[in-house]
Amino acid sequence: MFALLWLLVSVFTSAQTPLQHSDPEPTVEAVIPDHVYATTAKSLRYLDFRNLQFHVFDQQGKSLITAKLLNGKYQSKWTVQKGSNWLRLDWVRFLGEESEFAIVSLSWVTTGASSSDFGVVQVFVLREGHPVVVQQILFNTRGCGTSSELSGRPPLLSIKGVHGWEHCCPKMLDVIKFRWAGGSFQRLSHHSAPLPETC
Repeated sequence: MFALLWLLVSVFTSAQTPLQHSDPEPTVEAVIPDHVYATTAKSLRYLDFRNLQFHVFDQQGKSLITAKLLNGKYQSKWTVQKGSNWLRLDWVRFLGEESEFAIVSLSWVTTGASSSDFGVVQVFVLREGHPVVVQQILFNTRGCGTSSELSGRPPLLSIKGVHGWEHCCPKMLDVIKFRWAGGSFQRLSHHSAPLPETC
């Protein structure tokens, strides 16, 4: 009798206890800017990404920064009012039988009273000859071990970003996998990993 009562109490308690997730929701922002460039190109392969005027977008798809690259880099002069911005083109990959899509990885550092470091991945398509940013994925790179890589067939985007947007004392990395869905990336999985002590 006591054994049966203990079993019933245990089952009831387990049913009332919420599931605990060991890996918290990753620190990443994915938006659909649908930003159309005024310039035209016959193919994305003809687009000069190393000298393109890039935009980085907020969660509403509005431009946070406009940066005209020169040989793959941009740096603004620091001012008291606006601080400064630094942008670098890390890599470009083309997808599709006729390179219908371009995947671009950027590093962005913005400074003011303090600095913030971001990784930016953007998906480009051509629409009536105009380049269009149809997706952006932004993540925190203010720490060691961060990266973005595109590999495999079908393509798999792997992102490693610092967990949390706070500036102080990060401890964990978000390791996120995105699968290519034919026109954009969809999150496939994520898990946490310790932040490396040294870069």
